[in-house]
Amino acid sequence: MVLVVDDDRDAAEAVAAVLGHRGYRPVTALSGGDALRILRAGLEPGLIILDMTMPGIDGWDFRSAQLADARLARIPVVLYSGASGAEAIAATLRADGVSVKPHFESLLAEVARCLGRPRTDAGRA
Repeated sequence: MVLVVDDDRDAAEAVAAVLGHRGYRPVTALSGGDALRILRAGLEPGLIILDMTMPGIDGWDFRSAQLADARLARIPVVLYSGASGAEAIAATLRADGVSVKPHFESLLAEVARCLGRPRTDAGRA
């Protein structure tokens, strides 16, 4: 399962559709706060795809809260952002990967790398 966190509903749904087409099981959250509520309620995704710019709890605040919780801290995160300097931001946030919007192929490569399976695998994650 992959949790997609992005306040842009169209972007979140597009990422979820691409992931679903590749055999992943996506779940979307439209804010950092929603993502934290979902995770604290017990969802245990294999990976989180995180946008940075969101109202309320943004990607920075989400990642800070995630890392402060021992159970949530072990879930890998791929930063998926259109922000300039996304690679540097990902390093600062100790993200496990980074992909620049709207490049789905590089995002899929990062997802596959983080989940340890080939990109062409149609199995469920």
